[in-house]
Amino acid sequence: MIEPRFSKRLPLFGRRLRVLTLVALWGGATGCGTAPRTPDGAVIVADVLPGGGGEIGGLLEGDRIVRLRRAASPPANPKGAEVQGVDCLAVTQFEVEQAPRGPVEIVVERVADGKLEKKTLLLDADDWRVRYRPEYPVTPAAQAWSHLRLASVRSDGHENAEAEREYAAAERFALARHDERYVALIRQRRADSRIAADDLERALEDVRSSIEIRGRTEPGSLALAQSWAVLGRVENRRENLDAAKAALENARRIQAVQAPGSVVLAMTENTLGTNAGIGGDLDSADRHFRIALATAEKKSPEGRLTASLLMNLGNVARLRSRIDEAERFQLRAFALWRRIEPQSPHLPDILLNLANIAIGRGHLDQADEYLHAALEANRELKLAGANAAGALAGLGLLAERRGNFAEAEARQQEALEIFERLAPAGASVARTLTNLATAANAQGAFDRAERYAARSLALHRKNSPGTPILAY
Repeated sequence: MIEPRFSKRLPLFGRRLRVLTLVALWGGATGCGTAPRTPDGAVIVADVLPGGGGEIGGLLEGDRIVRLRRAASPPANPKGAEVQGVDCLAVTQFEVEQAPRGPVEIVVERVADGKLEKKTLLLDADDWRVRYRPEYPVTPAAQAWSHLRLASVRSDGHENAEAEREYAAAERFALARHDERYVALIRQRRADSRIAADDLERALEDVRSSIEIRGRTEPGSLALAQSWAVLGRVENRRENLDAAKAALENARRIQAVQAPGSVVLAMTENTLGTNAGIGGDLDSADRHFRIALATAEKKSPEGRLTASLLMNLGNVARLRSRIDEAERFQLRAFALWRRIEPQSPHLPDILLNLANIAIGRGHLDQADEYLHAALEANRELKLAGANAAGALAGLGLLAERRGNFAEAEARQQEALEIFERLAPAGASVARTLTNLATAANAQGAFDRAERYAARSLALHRKNSPGTPILAY
């Protein structure tokens, strides 16, 4: 069996930024007015990405943001909040800290038929998937923001070296201004980018720094919860499951109090489900996924979170031998990801899951096609991480079933090199060593098989003492 590809990558799009304008309590609001005038001009909606709350609420590229307002939502948030759209930092600050607490009313200026119109939109889902830009990036602060926005664009396009340069430019500005909150924001965003690029050690360094800063400067905030959630994703990918669960529980404690029913809380539930699924606790995984799905289908039925949850529930169904149900979940997830994020690393993950389903039905030729398609998708996306390793391991298992043990060993060895880079002492390394032992033993290479088996046994005893050791 190929290791199931639970959705581990899902990033949070909204990010918390340093407060440059006062976020007033409801009742201190000013009149609707026009988009505030600054040297950098208005805050412009640069991109409205598919599947987010911005698209659902009707935001359009080119909209000029005038004002954001959240009504009181007792009992968790008995007071409302409001901010003028002075700069991108203030708007993003509001999005991250206020949107999960309740629906946000946004007043925008929009040119339609040659006329400037003012519209009021209501955004309910807090994963907005919106990028902002200053109208005229004149000041150093606006230029730094432009670097940060471009870093997000480059990262989404898997242009990792270019993304790193843009993050570094924004970070230099924040460090020069001794702005710790901005530094924390940049490092949390860069950690997300590095997770997607399978650069897990540097992602871990970034997110730990973000947590340390936010814990001092913004204790108990949703921004801090966001950093804890990112740490949980990093540790899941490193197969450090206890550390991942602890980080995710920290995030959930904050979000459950301040943002009940929010998309960000559902995202954390999803990642907790992934954590349980990787650890083999299918009942807990299914419970977390279904709690999250109730929120996702209500607030963002065609969003990234819904797609991720369909994928994960498909894995649970397959591991419970409900093969037809598993396939339906995976195909629905695949269609959603292709619409909202055509370059998503989730697409090769789903191909790997479909290969598992084909193997479960005994359709080895179809599984072979899915696995090669997953490898090709990884090449196109310039990825060489856990999915590529899983596809290689799967091809090794197919070769083993067909009696080609030399090819099986070669493919498993390629997979092992990747798994050892990502999580040197993880369960994936142990499983791959077990498969290598099987392939070597079938070729009569008993000394080599014994070395593989001894290493696998040591890792299994370390990671899961007292449990049966199975060859996958």
